[in-house]
Amino acid sequence: MFSDQVLQMLADVLPILKRYEKQCAVGGAVAMGIQGAPRATMDLDVFILDKCRSRILYDIRKLGYQIIPVFEPFHYAAYPRWRTADIDPEVRIDLLFPADDIEVAGIERAEDVTVGRGKAAFSVRVFSPLFLTLSKLYSSQGKHLIDLGMMFNRGMIPMDEVLQILKDNDPDMVKKFLARIKFIERRLTDKPRPKFKTLKKGNRK
Repeated sequence: MFSDQVLQMLADVLPILKRYEKQCAVGGAVAMGIQGAPRATMDLDVFILDKCRSRILYDIRKLGYQIIPVFEPFHYAAYPRWRTADIDPEVRIDLLFPADDIEVAGIERAEDVTVGRGKAAFSVRVFSPLFLTLSKLYSSQGKHLIDLGMMFNRGMIPMDEVLQILKDNDPDMVKKFLARIKFIERRLTDKPRPKFKTLKKGNRK
């Protein structure tokens, strides 16, 4: 499902995620994959409540990770101690300390999901499909519309729950959400046009 590097980073920080329980959770593409919509990724997104920011940053540094502020105090990049010159520089843990209610609620209401099988199996708290949908809906990044499409195609978007939350908290977003779903549905049902080869002048008869 994920690259060896992503799995290694998840294994590195899993004890920390367990230690802080409901104060942190995995989101982003890794959470999507765990919940059933795998997408290639080089990074691991960990969402953390601000009240334990200094402690978690300290604990991850103790693992040997190099932590670099991206947008302090909301976003830090943690690079693994085992990173070598031949490993993609995008291999990192994004430590995210959200200020908006949606992602905070995503952390607090994350789900315990089992990853792997047999003796190699482990559980990790990840964003639920509901909060994955909401976090990507409010994002301005184009790739997150693609993520919504992947989730919709896999039947992962809980439409009724999303609509109810939007109606209760942000009615203006209801039309935008439905428009995006309509766009996604259209893209999924559109048949690609046939491609015709253009003959070079010398080959025409």
